[in-house]
Amino acid sequence: MKQLIWGLIAIFSISIVHAKTILISDIDDTIKNSHVLNKVDAAINPGYIENLVLGMNVVYGAVKKNEPKSEIFYVTNALKSIMEASHEEFLKLNKFPAGSIRLRESLMQDNFKITELRKILAKEQPDTAILIGDNGEKDILVYEQVKEEHPQIRFLTYVHLAYSHTSREETGGVITSDQIGFVTSLDLMLQLRKEGVVSNAETLSFVDFFTKAFAEDSGMVDTGPTVIPFWSDCSDFIWTAPDEDLVTSANYLAAKKRIFKRCDISRGED
Repeated sequence: MKQLIWGLIAIFSISIVHAKTILISDIDDTIKNSHVLNKVDAAINPGYIENLVLGMNVVYGAVKKNEPKSEIFYVTNALKSIMEASHEEFLKLNKFPAGSIRLRESLMQDNFKITELRKILAKEQPDTAILIGDNGEKDILVYEQVKEEHPQIRFLTYVHLAYSHTSREETGGVITSDQIGFVTSLDLMLQLRKEGVVSNAETLSFVDFFTKAFAEDSGMVDTGPTVIPFWSDCSDFIWTAPDEDLVTSANYLAAKKRIFKRCDISRGED
């Protein structure tokens, strides 16, 4: 019996040691405010490498700190010939964790992102894959498809709700039941803490940073780091991030209230 118990412990220990997590992230409208559904802004914003979705760099850094051996992949449909230098500068300027940047070689590559994700998963063989994208283009469908194709992998899928599905001109996609919508780096951080991929200490430190930065963010600037850009319609968002331990923080509650007011929502509010 003792041998059986020690054998099970050894197997369990090995599985923990070799557990592997990867993070695959889109760039435009996910970590960078690009406004891709607007033709004018989509043409202008590639040059603005400071258009950070405020706090996303810190969130990714927290994932890397909690999982030092985790690999990060920045996979975007943007054309390599046009956007490679800009995206590299954006990631470097805003101090995102180092990772592999994958861009589309040609306009003829209609299935570039799903193909690239399959390649990454086949090579990395992760136990957990964190997928982060937005609802402006095809991330919702691509992430759901790749999840269905790899049932052996634990997928954590988060979608930045930069657009509303009810908008006539800039229509956002609707997330699936397995995907979590987020509207700021704050609620994303709380969702990641829930799944154990960022630490509680890093989360609490982030909340302090975020609430101070958000207090100084007017939300009406054209360029630069912004929590929720003025053009975004985040009315599809429903707050589901667990935050019971933060309800005594006046700064946190003020930030959360401001998010709800900005997105004109009440569902999920305490």
